[in-house]
Amino acid sequence: MENKIWYYRKQRNWTLKHLADLTGISAGELNRLENGLTKDIGLKNAMILSKTLQVDIYELFCLK
Repeated sequence: MENKIWYYRKQRNWTLKHLADLTGISAGELNRLENGLTKDIGLKNAMILSKTLQVDIYELFCLK
């Protein structure tokens, strides 16, 4: 699944650690998600990221 986590995180000048602290999702898992190394995000984490980054979930995960 393509996503824009990295794009929106960089727009806010946030580090992986900062986003991890805000979301409760480990920096390692966020890194794997950003780099497309895992597609197993789960709805709960997708919603947390969408809310934290203040981006529509469909936009964040390139869903149509």
